[in-house]
Amino acid sequence: MSQPSSTITLTNTSGSRCKLKGYPTITAAATKKGPQEISVGRGNLMNAPQTKPKKIILAPGGKAFFSIGSATAFDPPIVEFTSITFSTTPGGKTATVKVQLWSTAPTGEPFGIGVTAYGSGAGPTPY
Repeated sequence: MSQPSSTITLTNTSGSRCKLKGYPTITAAATKKGPQEISVGRGNLMNAPQTKPKKIILAPGGKAFFSIGSATAFDPPIVEFTSITFSTTPGGKTATVKVQLWSTAPTGEPFGIGVTAYGSGAGPTPY
């Protein structure tokens, strides 16, 4: 379908409830060669669980997820993103996670990454 995706599961490791609302903020993406210029869009991804923006309350140990996706419909080169950096609130503390996500972009354009709204639970089970 030309839209690879990865699902990121978040776990509340604090001793109190926390709130997630809307979308995570993707702040950076990198390949083995280093950071890449990206453009981030919000909304549904073709090969990922469909979620709608809503408030999610996580009890201690509770889980939520979001998905990221890219496109491979453009001419090479193909890059493999190996990590993304995100925050759960705009301007908030960031976290970097390892991913395996291939992407292409039109010549001279940033690589596009789509992100879904938060969903409740651990997300889909990998194949």
